[in-house]
Amino acid sequence: MFGILPEIHKPQVWVSARDVDRAQRVLQDYERRVAERNQAIRQNESNAGPAIEVLCDECKAKLFFSSAQRGTVQDCPRCGAYVDVGQIDEGDPFWLEDDEPEDV
Repeated sequence: MFGILPEIHKPQVWVSARDVDRAQRVLQDYERRVAERNQAIRQNESNAGPAIEVLCDECKAKLFFSSAQRGTVQDCPRCGAYVDVGQIDEGDPFWLEDDEPEDV
């Protein structure tokens, strides 16, 4: 999206020598939680069913989202526009009566 900007800007964290051990523990904990979250996402996607194909209204890109994202609004990775991912069935157990659309 920004060309080579991500390659140029590589954030760095500086800590004092006395905090190195603590900083390493914080980073290791962060990396462990990221790995656990990514594993959970992969498991949910593999159990959730086939991917949902969506066409971006703005740039007309063909996008694919996990079926676990059905009923959500995501950003188009190409143009950044909002994309509705699938529709929630009214028979879905998460559909609440108070949320039913009114007849127009």
